[in-house]
Amino acid sequence: MPVVNGHDGHRFTFGGRVSTGHDRERYDRTHPMLRRKVGRLAVVNGVSTVCATATHRPGGPAVCRVGRRCFPHTADRLDRAEQEVRRLQLTHDARLATAARQPTSQAWLDQSAGELDQARRKLQQQRIDLASTARGVHNLMLEAHAHEQCGQPEQAAELRRLVTRGLARRRAADIAANPAAADGWTPPQVRGGGDRCPACGQFAAASHRCPSVILDARRLALTASTHLPPPTPATTAAGTAAAQSLSTSLYQDISLTAADADAITTVCQDDRYGLLPQGLPEIPRRADGSLDTNSAEFAAHRDMALDRAQRACIEDDHIDGEPVPVVLSQGALEPFAVPVKRDNAARLGDELAAVEDRELFDDAECAALAAPDRAQWGQSAAGLCWRTADDEPWRQIGTGERVDHRMVTPSETGSVAVLARRTVASQAMSAWAAHTERDMSPAAVHMQSAVRDAFVHPDADLPQSVEARRARAVVQAQYALTQRHLAARGISEVSVSRGMWFPTGSPAPAWVPAVKGDRQPADLTLNPAASFTLRGEVSSYFARREWDDDEYVSVRLHGTVHASRILSLPRTGMGCLSEEEVIVVGGRAQWEVERV
Repeated sequence: MPVVNGHDGHRFTFGGRVSTGHDRERYDRTHPMLRRKVGRLAVVNGVSTVCATATHRPGGPAVCRVGRRCFPHTADRLDRAEQEVRRLQLTHDARLATAARQPTSQAWLDQSAGELDQARRKLQQQRIDLASTARGVHNLMLEAHAHEQCGQPEQAAELRRLVTRGLARRRAADIAANPAAADGWTPPQVRGGGDRCPACGQFAAASHRCPSVILDARRLALTASTHLPPPTPATTAAGTAAAQSLSTSLYQDISLTAADADAITTVCQDDRYGLLPQGLPEIPRRADGSLDTNSAEFAAHRDMALDRAQRACIEDDHIDGEPVPVVLSQGALEPFAVPVKRDNAARLGDELAAVEDRELFDDAECAALAAPDRAQWGQSAAGLCWRTADDEPWRQIGTGERVDHRMVTPSETGSVAVLARRTVASQAMSAWAAHTERDMSPAAVHMQSAVRDAFVHPDADLPQSVEARRARAVVQAQYALTQRHLAARGISEVSVSRGMWFPTGSPAPAWVPAVKGDRQPADLTLNPAASFTLRGEVSSYFARREWDDDEYVSVRLHGTVHASRILSLPRTGMGCLSEEEVIVVGGRAQWEVERV
């Protein structure tokens, strides 16, 4: 669940890598003639391309013939300039802090201030260079429009002025190269496509980061649900009781293998979880030598292991002698989380049994599944994989990623339809666990879009790509599974909370209370699928309450949601077990906001 400004999901970063000096040297050795003709190698989103408008200047970097810049190179230089400004800003701030504590030389302070000012001027020039490229203009105008949607006209106007200066520079360069082009000059146009970020729509260079304002604008564009009841902006007695009941049931009735049982009992013998318990009974074993998981003795070990793991997972800590409210030790509950994840993938995959192959898989995978005896099937750590011949690479079903043949074990053809759906379910769960609100994987973007189209802003049009169709099928199966789980327990509403934080360097949203400790109801817009938790102390962790109040504004959202707004729980599919995550259908709604 951790994210910047909230805890929607987990961890992922867009963009490819910047080509290193070693990469360029290797390219220069292997393609010397090509380099002299068309320029240097560019790496965009991990894909090597050659800049079609670049020329090589002996002893210097490649530059573009038109405007002297192309988008990948310009974006790369802009990224380096931004990094330099951040570095010099930290240096100058550190010197100012030193000067506040002890006498220092004014020349020493002036030096860092001058270097910072020079770097800022260089950064501004690099931004103008970016605005002289067609893709740069596209990105900046998207950002300007997002500022307008978020009610920030000053920032939008500044970006539009930047685009004007960039196009003026481009026009001057074009006319200098060809004076006859002065009369009929037109702004540069995007040609040849290019990789766009699925989360924000910008063209992605080597080190792309989604502008937060574009993601905010996309959330603001969401309309309220037309068929799901809105949340109550407060906790209720029934909702709190339901949350406690769900929290307790998270660790009940977990299907365990012999290896799972051994891992759980090991927790009772591991001093990293605290002092070793005394007086635990010896667990009887079955005829095959495995632990008897149905015995009362194993139940005693399991309960002790769970208590030790939970205490190690969520605990108080101290930093520099100051108390930190909550620390989540990721991995402490793995002995319980591993079998839960496996069981969730199996149940969610089986929920997809009635879904046609073409809604989940591409054409090649559908052909292989239609005639499984004509393909080779195997299992890797990530699930089912397949190939058509011995000399073909193994590929993961669903993602198409290559799999090392040394990591594949043969699989029977009779079970491939079931295993394929369970693999897709596992991939969906992993995609949710691997993304953040600010850095979404393409799979997570499809998942959010599917939730939006199904619940927040219903769209009857069928998605076109197989990735989008798969996401919609998984979301519908996930929702059905969760609703049955809640109905079986007689739960009609659940009280949840969510932690968020904002840096003090930028204005916090208007709905954030002005005074620490205040609570107030507020209308705000969340992602179509938004992460909450059953436990208040977990939301405190994600509010980053332990950080300096001078640097961060921390808030928690509280509310009680109708069962029909709950998309997933840690025991039905997506959702982190240790964080007791509840994935709620978001959109625009009213919540109780607490400044902490």
